[in-house]
Amino acid sequence: YLFEFNFRYDGSSRFAPGRQWGLFPSLSAGWRIAEEAFMENIETISNLKLRLSWGQLGNQQISLYSFLNQININQGTTFNNQNVAGSAVTTLSDPDISWETTTISNIGLDLGLWNDRLEFNLDVFNKVTTEILARINIPGQVGDLTGPITNLYGMSNKGFELSATHRNTIGKLTYRIGGSIAYVDNNVDYLSGDIQY
Repeated sequence: YLFEFNFRYDGSSRFAPGRQWGLFPSLSAGWRIAEEAFMENIETISNLKLRLSWGQLGNQQISLYSFLNQININQGTTFNNQNVAGSAVTTLSDPDISWETTTISNIGLDLGLWNDRLEFNLDVFNKVTTEILARINIPGQVGDLTGPITNLYGMSNKGFELSATHRNTIGKLTYRIGGSIAYVDNNVDYLSGDIQY
C-alpha cells in the first residue's frame, strides 16, 4: 500500500499584499493488488496496481506589479496649440488578482501479464483550471487604455488514455511494440461575463 502527501505554500510579490500566498496540496495512493494473498495462484498476472491521485498547483505568470495602475510619465497633451508635459494612467489594474489554480484528479490502473511481456495502462483524468489570469479588453470609447489582468476564466480537460506494450526476446533479438489512444474533452466553463470572438 502506497500513500504520499505534499503541500506547497507559495508566495508571490506579483500580487497585492493580502493576496500573495496560496496553499497547494497534493496526495496520491496506490494499491499493489498483485501482491495480495488472494492473487498468489494467478500466475498469468504479474502486475496489477490501482493508482489514485489529486493535487493542485498555482500559476503567477503575469507581469510584475500587475496589481497597480501603470502610469506613463511621458504622456503629454495639447492645450491652446501647445504641447504640455504630463503623466497619465495607460494600463488599468485589478488590485484583487490572486493565484490561478489548477486541480488535477487521476485514476489509473496498471496490468502486467506473463511476466510483464504484455502491459496495459489506463488513466482517467480531470484537470480543472480556475481563476485563470487574463487581460480584459477595454472598449475604445473610455480612452486609449490597456485593460487590467484579472482572474477571468475557468477551463476543464477531461478524458482518458489507454496504452498497451508488448516486449519479448527471441534468441538475440529483443523487441518492444507499443501504442496508445487518448480522448480529451476541453471546455471553457466560465467567462465571467467577458465576450471573446
